Amino acid sequence: AGVSFSGMASRRLRLSFASGADHRSRAAAYDGKLRLGSTEATTSGGLEGSWTGGFVRGGAAFGNHGFVDGAVRIERFSFASGRNPALTSGRLTGSWVLAERAAPNRLPWLRVRAAVASLGHRVDADESPEQFFQASALPGGSSTLTIGPERIREFELGGDAGLFDGRLRIAVTGYQQRTTDVLVPEVASPSSGFVPYVANAGTVTNTGVELSGTATIIEHDRTHLEIGLTFAGNRNRLTAFDGAANFGPRSRLIVKGRPLAGVFGARHAAFQDVNNDGIISPLELLEPPFEFQGTTMPTRTAGLDLNLSLAVGGLRVSSHLDYLGGFVSASPVEAYCGFFGTCAAINQPSKDNVQEQADELRVLSSLGSAATDASFLRVREVAISWSTAGPVARWIGAKRLTATVSGRNLATVTSFKVWDPEVQTFGTEFAAGSRTQAPISRSVLVRIAVEW
Repeated sequence: AGVSFSGMASRRLRLSFASGADHRSRAAAYDGKLRLGSTEATTSGGLEGSWTGGFVRGGAAFGNHGFVDGAVRIERFSFASGRNPALTSGRLTGSWVLAERAAPNRLPWLRVRAAVASLGHRVDADESPEQFFQASALPGGSSTLTIGPERIREFELGGDAGLFDGRLRIAVTGYQQRTTDVLVPEVASPSSGFVPYVANAGTVTNTGVELSGTATIIEHDRTHLEIGLTFAGNRNRLTAFDGAANFGPRSRLIVKGRPLAGVFGARHAAFQDVNNDGIISPLELLEPPFEFQGTTMPTRTAGLDLNLSLAVGGLRVSSHLDYLGGFVSASPVEAYCGFFGTCAAINQPSKDNVQEQADELRVLSSLGSAATDASFLRVREVAISWSTAGPVARWIGAKRLTATVSGRNLATVTSFKVWDPEVQTFGTEFAAGSRTQAPISRSVLVRIAVEW
């Protein structure tokens, strides 16, 4: 259910307002098993839940120069007999046109804009946050964990400009996002036998910039050439962390001051050839100094678009290139030759290559030691279209004939070897298991369209 309104409050002020509400109920049955050592427990029952949400949105336009828009949304989810606190989100955006339609070849228009947004709810002591069932018992004997929602605050500032009668258009945006009560994995002492669990234990900031530009190079009759360029950069940091630094395999460490998806490992292995035989065994590796190798999340992205239309011949050409950079992935060549002893130095050991042997074995202590740069440039799509109403179309009795050839993922330029760097799992999961995934397929499509 909802209601909306839009109208003029005065000659130069236009107001808009909208609101709505929604309610849904869900019921489901569950049946699960929990195994702890030799003990197995079976649970079954029913779940009932209801979701209620509502929003209010409003905006105002001040003549042709100022624009303000805001919205607030409140949601509440009830689960079984418990009831969660309301989750509130809101945003406020504003923009102001500083100049428009100035003298030719000068700044035709310029607009600045700003926005703030908020999502989440701080859980107070008198409220009952959600209880989540864990895959294993937690320290203290409990099998449930009380967690609250993450809270996000974001501020954005940017501007848009046009040059040369709008033939060159530029947009710049900078942002800072701060997420508190981040749900991160924690682990008890390994000797306790407990597996990692999730808890509100961190604060993460994302700071970045986004740029985009479009240039119309040729605009004459039916000949058109346009080029578009986009770029984005992001800096992710875990600025506060209340849990333990270690989690899971030593390649994935949650460390304050580093990206949440950071990877750690040893660039060079330390060793001691105890029997001086020139053969380094895993038992002769010393504890290596673990260093930050990079993040599995791309920190830089870019795109290039080209669109060309020719008046003669009805030819159209379009293409799109993608670039992802500033991230690492595990090289399966280094990882698995170390694990299975198939590397060159391990198979041909001598006193002259003892350091190479140790470096090939270093992945035994951390898969992050096999991390390599996975940046890549990919020809995402190219399409060529030819349309004619001339003799060829008339020969088959058609009004118009259009032939199109398009291809996707036609080429990839990268220093990363073996498998496709794009199919690896972005995020805190870092493993060479991505080697089992099929690379992104290359496809070519031919299409003929006839109009009678």
